[in-house]
Amino acid sequence: FWFSSSETERSSDSQQSYQTDDETNSVEREIEITNVTKEGCDHADSAQFELLQTL
Repeated sequence: FWFSSSETERSSDSQQSYQTDDETNSVEREIEITNVTKEGCDHADSAQFELLQTL
């Protein structure tokens, strides 16, 4: 595909302004995950991992 220089400039300007807006409006949050078992599923039994412990 061929783009004229004006189309390329407009494209890069819109991307640049989008990144700037995204950076100023971003909020970072840290969430601690303590339980990763699916609801309704049992926890794994340590006996299931005896072979891995011996290796």
